[in-house]
Amino acid sequence: MASFNLADYQTVQERIDLFRKNQPTGRIVNRIVHIDETSIIVECSIYLNATDELPTCVDLAHEVKDASPVNRTSWVENCATSSTGRAISLLGGPYSPKGKRPSREEMAKVDRANKATQVTTKDIQNAATISDLNVLWSKAVDSGDSVALISDFTARKKELGG
Repeated sequence: MASFNLADYQTVQERIDLFRKNQPTGRIVNRIVHIDETSIIVECSIYLNATDELPTCVDLAHEVKDASPVNRTSWVENCATSSTGRAISLLGGPYSPKGKRPSREEMAKVDRANKATQVTTKDIQNAATISDLNVLWSKAVDSGDSVALISDFTARKKELGG
């Protein structure tokens, strides 16, 4: 398990504040690329000036509904915040100190996943719904177990009609 210090990472709000300070006419534009009952993908485009026709940086974030306590009520907002932090970090320099591209929120998620119990084949078999399976999949991805369990996930998804 990798070791890291959360204090070495900026929060998304710190990145937004820094961007607003350094690029007062800049724009942050979020767009939902995909949304269904269980997941969302949000794209964020960063424009350094209000008149720029093309963005300077673009990045995406993905969230699964019910994958965390925050996502139970605010999965859309959480995804937009993540995509914003990721896109701003692509500007580099003060927006990504010490080359730390992930935000503090993203690394806190990794930290929680590292401390969480790993997903097992039994957990997958006990998933009662596609939504339950999606939560487990998100947990497996966060903990780095998704590749080893992909056949179990695929089989259970078919059993559940997905």
